Amino acid sequence: MIRKHFLMMSMCLSMFLLTACGGKEEASKEPADLSGTWKSEVNDGSWMEASITSDTISIDWVDTDNSRAVYWIGTYEAPTEYVEEYSWTSQRDKEKTDVELLASTDDTKIFTYSNGELRYEVSMMNVTKEVTLKK
Repeated sequence: MIRKHFLMMSMCLSMFLLTACGGKEEASKEPADLSGTWKSEVNDGSWMEASITSDTISIDWVDTDNSRAVYWIGTYEAPTEYVEEYSWTSQRDKEKTDVELLASTDDTKIFTYSNGELRYEVSMMNVTKEVTLKK
């Protein structure tokens, strides 16, 4: 009887110890860091390139000879917590873009980050296209 009792206690203790050690502690997820340089795929020898700093997003049209033309300069709001998808509405810096020939004239532009990609719409001559940038 004592042997059975001892065996049962040993089994319970073993199960308790194994269960306590097997739990996973999830690491807290940080907000995405979108700062840096982002590029679209090359299309007919040109692409779009964005630079994100702590409070500004700047986007240029870039050609194969590395000539650049400003498309967008506006506000950037960094995510403050982890989310699968993040969007913000950028306010255009009119002072810097009004003098640029190929710059957007939209007052605001919506940017969306998801799965390592930054997306926004570009409109020219009544044609709108979604652009995808990657770091």
